[in-house]
Amino acid sequence: GNRVVEDDGVVEVEMEDVGKEESLSSDVDEKKRGNSVEENEEKVRPPGRVRAMTSFESLKSEVCLSFYDLQYEVSLGEGLQVAVRRVCRCCDRKNPEGERSGKKAVLKGLSGRLSAGRLAMIMGASGSGKTSLLNVLARRYTRGVKGKMEVNAEEVGNSKFAAMAGYVMQDDTHLPTMTLRETLEFAAFLKLPRAMSREEKMARVDDVVDVMGLRKCQKTLVGMPGTGGGLSGGEKRRLSIAVELVVDPRILFLDECTSGLDSYSAEEVVHCLHDLARLGRLIVCSIHQPSSSMFELFDDVLLLSEGRFAYQGPAKAALEYFEDVGHPCPRHYNPSEHFLAISGANTFRRTEISNGSLDAGEMARLFDEYDERLAPRYGPGVAVPLRADAPSVNDIIREDEQRRGEHPIHELYLLTRRSWVTAIRDRMRTVARLIQTIFSALLIGLVFLQLDNSQASIQDRGGSLFFIITNQAFLSMMGVITVFALERVVFLREKSNNMYTVESYFLGKNVAEIPFDLVFTSLFGTILYWMVGFQADFVKFIIFLAGVICGTLAGSSLGLIAGALFPNPQVATAVAPLIMIPFLIVAGFAINSQSIPVYLLWIYYLSPFRYAYEILYVNEFRGLRFECDNDPVSPEDSGLFSRQGPPVPVPVIAPGNSSCVANCIPTGEIAISNSGMSDVEIGVNFAILLSLTFSLRLLAYLIFKLISRSSGV
Repeated sequence: GNRVVEDDGVVEVEMEDVGKEESLSSDVDEKKRGNSVEENEEKVRPPGRVRAMTSFESLKSEVCLSFYDLQYEVSLGEGLQVAVRRVCRCCDRKNPEGERSGKKAVLKGLSGRLSAGRLAMIMGASGSGKTSLLNVLARRYTRGVKGKMEVNAEEVGNSKFAAMAGYVMQDDTHLPTMTLRETLEFAAFLKLPRAMSREEKMARVDDVVDVMGLRKCQKTLVGMPGTGGGLSGGEKRRLSIAVELVVDPRILFLDECTSGLDSYSAEEVVHCLHDLARLGRLIVCSIHQPSSSMFELFDDVLLLSEGRFAYQGPAKAALEYFEDVGHPCPRHYNPSEHFLAISGANTFRRTEISNGSLDAGEMARLFDEYDERLAPRYGPGVAVPLRADAPSVNDIIREDEQRRGEHPIHELYLLTRRSWVTAIRDRMRTVARLIQTIFSALLIGLVFLQLDNSQASIQDRGGSLFFIITNQAFLSMMGVITVFALERVVFLREKSNNMYTVESYFLGKNVAEIPFDLVFTSLFGTILYWMVGFQADFVKFIIFLAGVICGTLAGSSLGLIAGALFPNPQVATAVAPLIMIPFLIVAGFAINSQSIPVYLLWIYYLSPFRYAYEILYVNEFRGLRFECDNDPVSPEDSGLFSRQGPPVPVPVIAPGNSSCVANCIPTGEIAISNSGMSDVEIGVNFAILLSLTFSLRLLAYLIFKLISRSSGV
């Protein structure tokens, strides 16, 4: 059991001896090695770290996580991969049953126990199953999982378990435009209960900042990797832990907690975890290869090889155990490297270590030794060591569930505010978009500068309007894909931690982004409208801006769909034109509506850019008169009343060719009729365009919802 001791204001949780029959460590061996946990802490621990821990809450409730006969299988898929395995018989010799059945066993009947107040690490070579075991224990993997998991000898559902556990991903995913302090405050407002006042939540953030040693950098922007500035790798990792620590979880899982960090930063992180465990939390992390000094900070080791345990128990006893089974660790040798060589032997068939080679047969003997000597201690028949006053799981969960939640309106406000702040602080993106808007407007305006009312201007006006729609659609679509590629991983992490709902995130993102679309599109349209020389009518100018803005919003809606469907931004950027082009082809400029094949009419009716182009075209040409050098033709003579009548091409006098005699188009109404738009109603088109834009965004939301579920969040 555990007992809580208070010494000079510092709360510590001491673990009683496991028992003589379970203890594999010896005090004599520890003195010989001269690197005990206590000596190492005094030698390496940063000054003031223990004192900082006094400001954080100490958990008095004991939590013991037990698991029995855990099995985890993954599907190998279909197609080429399975075909190769059928051809390659050598694969069948490795895992005959799993390979032939199209499934691979990752975890093979694991049983174990983890207790509060201790820091445990899951070790193993690449492919040994350490990350899978961590994710199964954290309830991140549910498909293909068999076995039983209990908390304090009681089975707990996934949703209830999530209320008492936190999870830190391997990658530090945070918005680069937010400061460290703002990131923690955002997590505090969304994770802590509504009953807590703002002052109490800020006090909790202060405590977490002190615990993780982040006081000096709390006003520093997180920063983008590879751009210079921002937080260091160790600070980002501690920030990731701090975000989960805001709600003071009883169990904390970390995937590769030292990955990508230098030795000093990695040791700082492990020191923080060690101190947190001493305050009554159960902390479990997967780690690849800790240094000797880091290894001494861990209380328990779970060593995996090929999905099976090679060792499980106290870290101090591991060296003695492997010495007893014939694989001693050389003097002055990193224990973790020694264990990694042992666990990787079955993966790579032969690994040279200090006492010779370890082949698959020897690895099988180690498995047998574990099954005989250690496995019986963690079986389902062994009583879970709990204090008599240990609370029930329902009491713990009831207390923890009260910690979480936020009012939906306030949740939406926080997400909208963060999106707004992120967009404003992303100066590079804002400046780039401003330059892009002005440059595009000036370029198109110079190409179609001050169109006159000649016959040739009819085609020029139609072309300029279509290019305006195309330009805005593509720019808005690509912009959304680029931004969402950055935020996608942040969204999935925060959603997996139940910080907010998909509805709140999606609505907040739209509310924050649409004003920027309105501003930049209005600037683009204002510059372009007067440069091209469209009709100098204020009402028509407003309709023109509204049509361009609606087309821009439709393009960004398609960008949301592409960004949600394809997690890789390169793939999304490559696929985006394939989504956009069919809608643009049938918009009305490249082909007349009567000429569209029947089997493509559904695209014509669903194209938002068709309705936007028709709005701009009818708005501009209605009431416009063109110069003619010969007798004009009336709509009655041409038979060009509406789309139902077959269009009759009207010849136009070629410039400078006086020998060519033909009727001209004197009014914009005839041009509208020639284009098959005589029955277009601007108000109806606006209603349809807004409905299609809303439908596209609704589809993007549904895809967001789907990917959050498929990602296990």
